[in-house]
Amino acid sequence: MMAELFEQRTEDLAGVIAELAALDRDHPVLRGHLDLDSIGLLGHSLGSITAQAALVRLPAVRTAALFNNGLPRAWEPFGGFPDRSGRAAPERRPARR
Repeated sequence: MMAELFEQRTEDLAGVIAELAALDRDHPVLRGHLDLDSIGLLGHSLGSITAQAALVRLPAVRTAALFNNGLPRAWEPFGGFPDRSGRAAPERRPARR
């Protein structure tokens, strides 16, 4: 269920980027003024996890600021999002207390 949620949210962001590309191409004022190769995202809570997913899945997203976040290690389908190469993120050891 959660994997589908983040896939849908990433697809939604891809749609927003496509709309921005259309504005950059067709809008009389914005034409040629949008830098779509260096998009940054800001996310809080589930939005931060969405931003992490978009950061590794959407090439145009180059940076993200994440607030009150964390990787949902107990959520499906895996504990970390794959990097751009498609490999799973390496397992991390718990912090020492």
